[in-house]
Amino acid sequence: SGQKPAAQKPIIDTTDPPDWFVQLPDPMLLVHGSGLSQARFSLHAKGVTLARTQLSPNGHWAFLWLKTTGAGAQTIHIAASGAQGSASLAWHLKPRTEPADAHRGFSPADLIYLVMTDRFARGNPPANPSNLDPSKPRGWHGGNFAGIEQHLDYLESLGVTALWTTPVADNGEMTDSYHGYAATNLYDTDHHFGTLDDYRLLSAALHAHGIKLIIDLVPNHIGVLHPWVADPPTPDWLHGTVARHTHSEGDFNNLIDPHAAPASWRKLTEGWFVDAMPDLNQENPLVAQYLIQNALWWVETAQIDAIRLDTFPYVGRSFWHEFHAALHKAYPHLTTVGRSEEHTSE
Repeated sequence: SGQKPAAQKPIIDTTDPPDWFVQLPDPMLLVHGSGLSQARFSLHAKGVTLARTQLSPNGHWAFLWLKTTGAGAQTIHIAASGAQGSASLAWHLKPRTEPADAHRGFSPADLIYLVMTDRFARGNPPANPSNLDPSKPRGWHGGNFAGIEQHLDYLESLGVTALWTTPVADNGEMTDSYHGYAATNLYDTDHHFGTLDDYRLLSAALHAHGIKLIIDLVPNHIGVLHPWVADPPTPDWLHGTVARHTHSEGDFNNLIDPHAAPASWRKLTEGWFVDAMPDLNQENPLVAQYLIQNALWWVETAQIDAIRLDTFPYVGRSFWHEFHAALHKAYPHLTTVGRSEEHTSE
């Protein structure tokens, strides 16, 4: 119809990122709620200003660009006001957790050990044992962060100096997603593995044993049960929809050939990896900033040393340029490695 929804009281449910850190780039907040299409946003803060806002027509999403450069750590009060009332949120700008050079990266001198968290060890009773079924090859088997932490002496005895785990982000109700590659929330850990604090404790324990932590991030795609799939923040947030999308296929060599026609590689970067993993549109600068901030947030929040980037070839090269520029500016010693592959259909 093109008509704006009737004015209603603004409600704020979540904000991505859920918090931020001084000395990192000015953040873009993605706010989710309702009644936001005609809301006026304001901040109560010291030395932090709201540069601009962008609201979705359905009132479910708001983008807020904050200027935090030079500001100190503080609690910022964000308000959304409308004719029917207002909503407010306390949002924290935190001190840096470590010096930038504490994030050490890895080199050929390191012995890297890969752990699939769900299949390694169960360190404490599962929060919801009814979700676990070790008899299913693709089901959840119950490994968790505590299980890894309880085996650090074993890893150290092997000579391990860096631990890479499969992705830790929340995969929600994706029943076959024990591997972690179909996220439904990029700002929390999966409840099967433990809480965000549990992951931070694992990171601290690894560092106490002299072992670095490598996080596995997936900027290419999400899980089909992510809220964005049914309600995208912008119309072009994803490449296609559940009903209408292409699949990743083509010759990877065309991606690195400056003379290759875009048509020869577009399906690789815009097609869906599999039907259960919708492809993110990194050509949209809002999506790109969201994903870059997400990487910075994980590195700072969990004291990460390096990043393993899943499905690296399936993302356009201009995004990776911006991604690495931001990460290396914030963390000079951080290293990244991309998964290079030939695609196989499942």
